[in-house]
Amino acid sequence: MRYGSICSGVEAATLAWESLGWETAFFAEVEPFPCAVLMQKFGATKPKRILEPEEADTEKDRKQRELWQKKIETFPDGGIIPNLGDFTKITKEDYDGEIDLLVGGTPCQSYSCAGLRKGLDDPRGNLALEFARLADRLKPRWFCLENVLGLLSQGKGRAFAEILSAFCGWELEVPVLGKRKNGELVCSIKLILRCGLIGNG
Repeated sequence: MRYGSICSGVEAATLAWESLGWETAFFAEVEPFPCAVLMQKFGATKPKRILEPEEADTEKDRKQRELWQKKIETFPDGGIIPNLGDFTKITKEDYDGEIDLLVGGTPCQSYSCAGLRKGLDDPRGNLALEFARLADRLKPRWFCLENVLGLLSQGKGRAFAEILSAFCGWELEVPVLGKRKNGELVCSIKLILRCGLIGNG
């Protein structure tokens, strides 16, 4: 099994799958600390693409990106497994061969009950849609997107429907949520998975 990992963090997926002998085709991480961990623990390269400060949505984000850029510039060259950096710009030409699985956990703050729950109105929430676009570009056999439980209920299910729609390729109805309707939602998800509409397996 050959996989690519996005929003890699300190790479829990690789640790979990270590005993299976799966091969990492690439990582994709942009924050300095997890990038340093990937380099030290897994032989990753420095990020190929950083988050460009001039593409930031806010002044706060621009300053943070500049700080990250300066820190990453101090990292040594080397590494074997490519860290492709900004996953929204990855193409098949960025790595060798094919991948069977695309895995990642896009930022969850916009959906989590512990956050402001702005959903797709938060740039971080939109990264779930970028994951779907990446899966479409790379066409792995399977994908695994991890997020928080609050994703199902944020915006009364609208965000979840939009994310599923992005994976399926057509517009799905907003699921009916609530204690009596959760079974209906689960059945809808199982139907989509069974039909092979999520992923290309």
